[in-house]
Amino acid sequence: MAAIISAHLQKNGIEVSFILKPLGSGMTYEEILTAYPELEKDDILQAIQYASWL
Repeated sequence: MAAIISAHLQKNGIEVSFILKPLGSGMTYEEILTAYPELEKDDILQAIQYASWL
């Protein structure tokens, strides 16, 4: 059985998928940052960068 590993952002522990799901549903950076004020634009960029390595 394959293990499921959940990636987290290093600085705040937020799951990468927590950021990628709204992007995938069509939300803009600005909408995500408004909905989740604990995030910064750099967090979104790091999540995208991580996903590009998969």
